[in-house]
Parts: sequence; structure tokens; C-alpha cells
Amino acid sequence: MACVCHTMNTISLTLLEAVISSLTLKNAVAGWIKLYANGNEGKAKFEANSEERQCEAAAPFLNFALKSIAMAEKIVAAFHALGIPLENVDHVPAFTVEEQAAAVGHLPGVLTKNLVLKDKKEGIFLICAAAHQTVEVKSLAKKMQLVSNKVNLRFATEDVLHNVLQVKQGSVSPLAVLNDTENQVRLVLDAALLTADKINCHPLQNDKTVSITPADLLKFVRHYAHEPLIVDFSVSVAQATSPRAAAAPKAPAKEKNTIVKPDKLEKDTKSKEGMVWSKKENFPDWYTDVITKSQMIDYYDVSGCYVLRPWSYEIWERIQAYLDGKFKEIGVKNCYFPMFVTSEKLNREKDHLEGFAPEVAWVTKSGDTDL
Repeated sequence: MACVCHTMNTISLTLLEAVISSLTLKNAVAGWIKLYANGNEGKAKFEANSEERQCEAAAPFLNFALKSIAMAEKIVAAFHALGIPLENVDHVPAFTVEEQAAAVGHLPGVLTKNLVLKDKKEGIFLICAAAHQTVEVKSLAKKMQLVSNKVNLRFATEDVLHNVLQVKQGSVSPLAVLNDTENQVRLVLDAALLTADKINCHPLQNDKTVSITPADLLKFVRHYAHEPLIVDFSVSVAQATSPRAAAAPKAPAKEKNTIVKPDKLEKDTKSKEGMVWSKKENFPDWYTDVITKSQMIDYYDVSGCYVLRPWSYEIWERIQAYLDGKFKEIGVKNCYFPMFVTSEKLNREKDHLEGFAPEVAWVTKSGDTDL
């Protein structure tokens, strides 16, 4: 099927529509095989299956090809409507910045590094930086000068990419804002992109790269109601944060002999023990209240580690026992695996997975002590 998948990339929208508009999907698949799988090794293997199985196997590729071509045509139409020149280069699929650099690194301008991050309170962010910049997720909130003190940016799931930006992992670019019709995403652009002659990015397909000027990119994203936040990723957090005037030292406040009434003290103690947040008002904090005040989990000195208390541990034991039985039924055996992975191996993964930030997996502190 590898050769069949490869062939799909070459089919034009018109031809696909003609094939798919045949009497049945079976006819479509049969016609497609004769036209495009001739002479390939995969043809014999493919035709060895029943007609129903052939339809089943080929349908996702036909569907994916149609969607990809439709998305590319959507970008072309948007460029045309806004009077933006279309400079497009076809190449082999490039899932990472490194692969894109190998394919189109010769083009004048800069490539983009694109991250989709999410915070429970602040929402979704599309971060677009020049490929050579280092984007530190931990310090990003400070660079963006977000109001909230407790910002925990995490990489968005595939569902967010699919449902909000309508793009697959490896094909993200600032142009994806045209699909965010409900303005759920905040766009963050690297200042370095705006000083480049050209910005080279995927048109939501990773087998193509378009070149666009900074002025035209701003025209594009603003047309789709996304005013970008400009961040200079080349400066430190201290430089990026606007300086505040030092407050004049205050005179020490006079001590007051405050008498706390017993009933007030009892009320304050009860409020700390009981639920503070409502589920409707603030779901994340409500959930934290539930699992901590019901004595399900406890926090630990080591950063990123939690203690499962008896109630939650019993739930885990039941899940473990159920899954263990199911795994052993299909022949899965026990094996060793590392509880801690070295920073070298974690760093290696960022070259394999787009958007993977090794620092989020590091255990760095025990209490106030660095490990």
C-alpha cells in the first residue's frame, strides 16, 4: 500500500472528482487502481483482497487526498482574493523544520517553527517563530506578558489541530488562522519574521511551501480577524518584560491588636476544608479542589510528581488488574522500562516529533532544591 499512498499525492482534484463520481466506490477504486497502480508491487497485493476490502483500504486515501487538495485550493483562493502573489514550491512531505529545510532551504527568506499550545484558563495559542529561534515553553507566558500568574502552557492535542485549525500535525503554519472562524486561537508572531524579506511556510499541506512577505502575512491574518501578538524570541525574559518603576518603600504599618472571634475563625477554617470553586464557574480549580480535598491525591516536593492516596490508588489497582488480564490474553509479556530518561535522549526526541518540548518532561526540583 506504500506505493498506492505515494501515487495519491499526484492526483488532481478534477480527476479525483471524475473517478469518485463513477457509479459506485467499487468502480472508482477499480478505475483508480488501473490508472495509477499499474506496474507497482502494491497492485498485486491490493487486488488479492476482495472488492469490499479494496474499497475499504482505498477510501481513506481518496478522502485524504480530496481534503488536502481542497485545503490547498482554499489557500490559493484566499491569496487571490487579497491580492497576494502566490509563490508555491512542491516537495516531498516535510513533517519537521529540519525536513522542510532540507527540501526548500535554498529559498530566500526564513522558515517558520510552529507550535500550538494550550492553557486551561488562557486558551489556545499558535506560536510562529523563525526556524533558528529557541522557543522555551516555560518562559513563554512571561514573554507574552499574560495577566494570569498561573499559566501552564501544554502542547495541544491532535483534536485541537483537527477541530479548531483543521490541519494535521506537521502542516501547521500561521495561515491556519483562516480556519479558526470562532477566534479560539491567539496568534503569536516572532519579531524576526517581520524583518525577513520572505516567510516560507506550509499552506496547510506539508508537501508544499509558499513564500509570503511579512506585510502580506499581516494582511492575511488580520483579514481573518487575528491581530497577532509580536514577541521577540531573541531576547531574554528579563528584557522582554516591561520594566516597572520601583515602588517607594512604605513606612512599617502599625500593629493592630485584632481579636478574632471564635465563630469567624471556625468559618475560615471550614472554607479552607470545603469546596471553594464551583464546577460551572471554574472547572480546572474545581477539579483540583475535588481530587485534593477528597484525599485522592497529594502533592510532593519533586516537581511533576504526585502521591496517589489510598482511594485513588485503589482505583488505579482496579484499572491495572483489568488491563493486565486483557493484555495477557493477547500474549503481552512483562518487560523493563526506564522510570527516568536522560536529558540527552529526551532532546533527541524533539528532532523526531514536531512540537515536542523535552523540558516539560524533566524532573528538575525536589522542594526548593535543583536536581
